Amino acid sequence: MKQVGDWLLKNDRGIFMLGLIGLLAILGTISLDIYNLDFEESSDEEKHYIIVAPANTTFRDITWKVAELVAIPITLVIIAYFINKRQQADEQKRRDNAEKITHTQTEEATLQNYFDRMTELLLDRGLRQSEPYSEVRNLARSQTLTTIRALSGKRKISILHFLRETDLIKLEPNIIDLSRADFTEADLKEATLSQLDLGRVRLSGTDLHRATLTETNLVKAELLMVDLTKANLTKADLRSALLRQATLIETNLTKANLAGADLREVNLKGANLTDAILDETKLTEAKYDHRTRWPSGFVPERAGAIMANERYV
Repeated sequence: MKQVGDWLLKNDRGIFMLGLIGLLAILGTISLDIYNLDFEESSDEEKHYIIVAPANTTFRDITWKVAELVAIPITLVIIAYFINKRQQADEQKRRDNAEKITHTQTEEATLQNYFDRMTELLLDRGLRQSEPYSEVRNLARSQTLTTIRALSGKRKISILHFLRETDLIKLEPNIIDLSRADFTEADLKEATLSQLDLGRVRLSGTDLHRATLTETNLVKAELLMVDLTKANLTKADLRSALLRQATLIETNLTKANLAGADLREVNLKGANLTDAILDETKLTEAKYDHRTRWPSGFVPERAGAIMANERYV
């Protein structure tokens, strides 16, 4: 019985075919009942039976009888169909929840294994005192990048915070090179990431609202469509960084080095670029307003920037 139920759960056609078979059986019964069929013996020499139907049967009688008897099985088939769909949805939900739990447990185990491994490299292998390009540094970098790729969401951020707190990604000395590390679309709101080496790191789509990145190395970092609203990037090194379509509303870029950076289509309303270096910076279609502060003598229109309509400020 359980096998039949499982088969019906996985096959919509099963419900339909059983309903159709039941309907045909009921129609056969209806026919016999409508006509009140009976059998009489013929008077011929060769004995056989003939079907006799009452003469007063009308089309209206047939119609009402069919309607009465067909309504119930059709209703049952429809109810069975929707029950089946609900069971399928519940089963899919259970599978999704089980997969989510399994995925979470796998990521937690991966993260804990990383912390254990890095602790070993720090305490037993002298990672902090190691020389550049040494085996232990290469091992630490490989372990870090591999783990970041295997994780998602806030667990990636846990690694970033771990590296910051253990002084492994400071500007000087920089122990672990995070080039090409993928933190895409991470939530780093209000994060403190000052004086860190994040050169060539992938941060596109990241939420860095009100984050602090003073004097941070972001050379050639990927910051496409990043949200840096009200973030502090004072003296940050953003040479050749990709910031296209980024949100830099009221962002502090005082004395930031933006030489060769791609700031096309960014929102610079209210941003502070006082004393910022803008040599060969791409500003095509970048929007700014009357609150935006530029380096002394800099003419934004010549670089392709557009003064925003005051109605939308």
